[in-house]
Amino acid sequence: MTLLVDGLAAALAVVVAVLAPIAAAAVDGRDRDGARAPLVVVARRLALPAGALAAIALWLPAGAGATLLTLPYAIACALFGLHGLGRLAARGLRVPAEVATAAGLVLWPGGALWLLAHRAGVDLLGYPPLWVGLTAAHFHVAGAFLPIIVGRAVVGRGRVAGAVAIVAVLAVPLTAAGIAGPRWLEQAAALTMATAGLGGALVLLTRGALARVAGAALIATMILAAQYASRGWLAPLRLGDLDALTTMLVAHGALNLLGVALPGLLATARAGALAGHDHPPLSRVRGRAHVGPRFFDDQQVGAPRGLVDDLAALGHAGLDAAAVAPAIRAFYERTADHDLVVRPTWRRGFRVGARLWQRIGRRLGQLDLPTDAERGDEGITSRIVGLAAARDGRRDPRAWIRQYADGRAMYVAAYATHAHAGRAYMNIAFPLPGGSMTSVLRMDHLARGVRVSTQVGGDAGIYYVARVGRWTAPIRLPLSEVIDVWTADDPAAPADLRAATPAGFTTIARHQVWLCGVRFVTLDYAMRPRR
Repeated sequence: MTLLVDGLAAALAVVVAVLAPIAAAAVDGRDRDGARAPLVVVARRLALPAGALAAIALWLPAGAGATLLTLPYAIACALFGLHGLGRLAARGLRVPAEVATAAGLVLWPGGALWLLAHRAGVDLLGYPPLWVGLTAAHFHVAGAFLPIIVGRAVVGRGRVAGAVAIVAVLAVPLTAAGIAGPRWLEQAAALTMATAGLGGALVLLTRGALARVAGAALIATMILAAQYASRGWLAPLRLGDLDALTTMLVAHGALNLLGVALPGLLATARAGALAGHDHPPLSRVRGRAHVGPRFFDDQQVGAPRGLVDDLAALGHAGLDAAAVAPAIRAFYERTADHDLVVRPTWRRGFRVGARLWQRIGRRLGQLDLPTDAERGDEGITSRIVGLAAARDGRRDPRAWIRQYADGRAMYVAAYATHAHAGRAYMNIAFPLPGGSMTSVLRMDHLARGVRVSTQVGGDAGIYYVARVGRWTAPIRLPLSEVIDVWTADDPAAPADLRAATPAGFTTIARHQVWLCGVRFVTLDYAMRPRR
């Protein structure tokens, strides 16, 4: 038992004083514009001195003194965890490498919590001190460091490698459940962890020298874990006079610390700092309890006519703006000169929610969308106003404001464009209480028409952007939208849409919106130049 206790203290000291600062160095937290996340700046500065204090605490008797020395390290880990939550919120679950990296940061405070309990002498969840310390080590290495290492290693390696990263993330909570659950769950969790580790090892073996060392060691340690989990069927490994459990803890732990985590984190840090919140440019607009049609009155500059001055602003490899039909181009470049009618079709099961939202939208003075088809004689007005770029934070913004005849706002939105990685995007912010909802869409050719979509990867997506002073928290929402636009005489347009288009309208569109993958509303539009 003395061997285990002393070995555990040494292992945890390596974790907090050596591995944690290296992992912290790999998390820079800068966004693509070079701005750093304040949480990461503070956490990185704390990591080395706080880790040293926590290492000292491991050689003191459990109690108040050891707990106080460990507390700064726990604070640093909590900051990294908050940063990880921010990454998940801003980026969503689309990119496995990003999910694994963020999950590693989120699980890091879990390891710190178990370490605090160990130094306080608390039997957390009923486990004795030795097992509390072992869980702290496992949470750090398998829960935090391994997903960060594997997440970085699978970047650009395809879907299979991405799946490995996701399994590596899921294996940790599954292992925790297995420890507290029945024997069959423990065995399944250990085998899942071994599978994830072996997959990660194969990816690491394709990287540089340090990553290959980590990959080879990971194969060995996962074989040990799988063998121990199968001890009911196979004879477990024993080192000398040590029993099977002690052998597992010593051999498995040493390999994980010195063979996997150390070279793996060094390889990750050498590969370049992990990027921060890589979200698109976001408007600084922050809505009030009531938005209304006069929301932008004190910000107006200039008098643009369209959502863009020139459709070429949305051009990229997938869109030659000059080839877009003149009627479609005219709508985007001279929006204020067009009449527009909409016919909504709500999916069964969402109609009650639509009418409830309409009441909320009227109170908000925002997104008060019609629930019935417009005829074109409702007296709805539409205007485009220029906005001050210094206040909005994006290039050449302008607002599109649509009002009902009684003065109510149908919707109020700030439009801009931006480009990144060779692609151009339409960037639309709807002011809402406490911030805005931002939809980022890319326009591409659709036969003779165009498709404007958030489902194309890159910067595209829908976010709620919370703002408190200068602090911003973008949260990626489980929403997506696709707008297909055609000329009214295009035979490729849906027949029912063309048949329902009033005479004289030159451009038509079908706007579909999804919530968690379920399409809940379709909005059919018809547009014509105003007479």
